[in-house]
Amino acid sequence: MNSRKLITYFNYLASIVFLICIVVYFQRHQDEVQNILKFSQRALGELFLMSLLIIVIYSYKILLTYRFLGLRISNFSWFRIFIISRFINFHVLQGANVYRSFILKKEHNFSYTRSVSLIGGLVWLELVMIFMFTLAVIILPQFYKEHIAAIEILGGLLIVVVALPWVLLQILKLASLRSLVRASWISKLKEILDDLTRLIANRQLLGKYFLASTVIFVLYFLSVRICFQALETPFEEGALALFTAFLFLTRTLNIVPGNIGLAEIGCGLFVNQLGGSVGGGIVVSGVFRILGYGATVFWALFCLKDLWRYGKLKREKFST
Repeated sequence: MNSRKLITYFNYLASIVFLICIVVYFQRHQDEVQNILKFSQRALGELFLMSLLIIVIYSYKILLTYRFLGLRISNFSWFRIFIISRFINFHVLQGANVYRSFILKKEHNFSYTRSVSLIGGLVWLELVMIFMFTLAVIILPQFYKEHIAAIEILGGLLIVVVALPWVLLQILKLASLRSLVRASWISKLKEILDDLTRLIANRQLLGKYFLASTVIFVLYFLSVRICFQALETPFEEGALALFTAFLFLTRTLNIVPGNIGLAEIGCGLFVNQLGGSVGGGIVVSGVFRILGYGATVFWALFCLKDLWRYGKLKREKFST
């Protein structure tokens, strides 16, 4: 068994362990299971509609960066690729990136290297946006005093994330002088930084990206508020902003496939720190996961031909 398969099996095993922990928790706190029944049909409907809208806006936001770097593709063709890759990502760790890069290379002659560099750049941009939006909310006068520690932590993380690519590049350069790392690593990181620099320097593109990210964050925030209102656990807006940011992070940085179980446990512990119950955080994260998956499946129904093509690629031993 090669190391890649071993890592894959380990990731799925970790997800199973996390899910078992959740089941054990609710067995010991059966009263919190009833929280799921507190969601009205209207609340679930509003959450589902916002999930559909978030996917469309997020797809457009990613397309902006790909087009800037030279991809020529129609909105609908891109949306089909985006939806199928998103569907795959619910089941295979990093499957979305592999599928998207493969299809763009095969059908649109968009290089693998450029796709990989863009993926790294997008993760960086997402993290910067998340920390910026959260800070923008909790530094407001009505929340500032209650979240001083969070402001300091987020401010520090924002500085670290912004500086990280360039700091890492300098470290790799120093290491290369001592032949500790491959020159190809430095070349790849430099390509990511070059693309990032170009993206940031383009004010029109950055403005559109920032606007789309703002709308998505607001939709997430409103969805989070609806969830906690349904659970009859109202939090003030500063706390909701912090939880929204954390929820966003669990959807941005995948450690196990889809962060299944891990995200729910993390959200439960985070809500507990805010003064709520662990079960409430698990339920909210679970609701987001189920509705997000449902919204993806809804859009995927319009891309059945592409789903069939993915199945054909797997049969041809296309490795994800």
